[in-house]
Amino acid sequence: NIGLYVIGDSFLEKERADLSDFNAKTYQYVHFNDEAVFKLDKTQRNILVIESVERHFREHLASQITNYQLDTIITKEKNEINFEVFNPEKFNSLFFSFTVFEKIKELKATLNLILFERVNPKVSLSKDRKNIVLKLDTDESLINSNFNKLEDLEVENIVQNINSTKEKYLKMGFDEVIFTIIPNKTTICCNDSTRYNQLINRVQNHEKLDTHFIDILALFKDKLVYEKGDTHWNCYGRRLYLDALNRKILDEK
Repeated sequence: NIGLYVIGDSFLEKERADLSDFNAKTYQYVHFNDEAVFKLDKTQRNILVIESVERHFREHLASQITNYQLDTIITKEKNEINFEVFNPEKFNSLFFSFTVFEKIKELKATLNLILFERVNPKVSLSKDRKNIVLKLDTDESLINSNFNKLEDLEVENIVQNINSTKEKYLKMGFDEVIFTIIPNKTTICCNDSTRYNQLINRVQNHEKLDTHFIDILALFKDKLVYEKGDTHWNCYGRRLYLDALNRKILDEK
């Protein structure tokens, strides 16, 4: 008899998870880019899970999270029509996704790598050349990167925003608030410990933290939990996360 609410990113979007994946009677998901209104069913135990991938956690927690609103009204213009005449990127994605074109693109990428040591500018290649990771994770000039400098003052501000977010939603009527940080693929399979800013550990182990966390970093450590050609988890990684979250949901009774 649990009402589960999630504020999350692409790892738990509707194409990747739904009610059937959780120990819950009802389930509602909202993306960090969106907002939703709700009324809590007081006959249920209502739990809010806030899930963020590591690369966007600093941005998400730069302020208090407010994606769910209680008893507010969001108005939209009626009869508004949005249409796109032509989007070359979507056209290319659709037309060139056939197997024959995929093989040609793979061959081109392989030749570029072997002959010129060159990969797509949006990605980086792991040292063992077995994994592709986002350039966002490795470019130390970007706030999303594992190697971007992280000051103690920012960590403390993040922790304050985590705690205040928890208090905000408890006052709204939630029975529990749980945070999860999904490690960057770089953190698990391609990290440089001498340069890593240790974002996850510094937040989860902070002395002022007063909010429940599930330690996904420890859960994923030294395991093959990501797709080789994608920064999202594979089926095994997804199952590890969902099992841990479901256990935590039941523990919070």
